[in-house]
Amino acid sequence: LISIGEFDMKDGVGKLSNGLSKLSSLTVSGSTNGEVIYTYVDLDSVEKVGGYFRSAGNFTLVVTPKAGHMVPASQVVASMNYVSDLLTYGQLKCSGADCTTFAES
Repeated sequence: LISIGEFDMKDGVGKLSNGLSKLSSLTVSGSTNGEVIYTYVDLDSVEKVGGYFRSAGNFTLVVTPKAGHMVPASQVVASMNYVSDLLTYGQLKCSGADCTTFAES
């Protein structure tokens, strides 16, 4: 699992996404293209967007909104949900009402 904050000025979404675009197998299961929107239920019982992700085998790249270089420090509950999903399901799993991809939107 690699989690990138959308405001990460050090490693950044653009830098890593461009390098990973060469991995043709980095797709979303059940989708021909586009990232899956990741939602989770926060501690206040409100559904929130935790980012969007793509996976290839055991590799997952998730872009976390409202976060910089230190995603776990700025988005604690979202990060906890990433790890919980990996341990429970072996992959990230959208747990909200809207689990579409950007390609479908």
